[in-house]
Amino acid sequence: MKKLLLFCLMVLSLSSCEKDDICDPGQSTTPRLMIEFYDTNNPAVLKNLTNLYVIGEGQEEALVLNESIPIDSPVAEQRFLSNGNRIGLPLNTEADQVVYNLTLNYNSPNEDLIFEDQIVINYSRLNAYVSRACGYKTTYKLNPPTNPLAPITVTSGNVWINSIEILQSDIETENEIHVKIYF
Repeated sequence: MKKLLLFCLMVLSLSSCEKDDICDPGQSTTPRLMIEFYDTNNPAVLKNLTNLYVIGEGQEEALVLNESIPIDSPVAEQRFLSNGNRIGLPLNTEADQVVYNLTLNYNSPNEDLIFEDQIVINYSRLNAYVSRACGYKTTYKLNPPTNPLAPITVTSGNVWINSIEILQSDIETENEIHVKIYF
């Protein structure tokens, strides 16, 4: 009888354990800065980029802007180019600033058509607990225009980017556009 009671207690104790905590792929994660590109001459019209190539300062490899192309594809280098009118830039979860070089018409045979601008993005970070399985995510807030470190500035080049407009300074999801760039 004692063995049966002990066995029942063991079974009950094992059945009270928590289920494995799995991070739902639909769960919100650390968002990227979403940017749309517009025509300077007609500010209401979205404008497609031509072979935009983006690399972070100090990075050896460019950002993957076209995830639909497989890594083992014969045109795998196209993964690093965008020809659309929207991109998402990751912000640094360990610093309040990130610097990107944006090259338009990358790999053009005519060097006079290749334009490179460097942008600096300044922000503050807030870590938010998601769940035990997912851990934390970081959300961002672009610096206000009154801050000495402006939210986004073109620091070198200033060749193809004409102006930048902040639409949403709180970066909590990728479901909205945060910044418009006119060129």
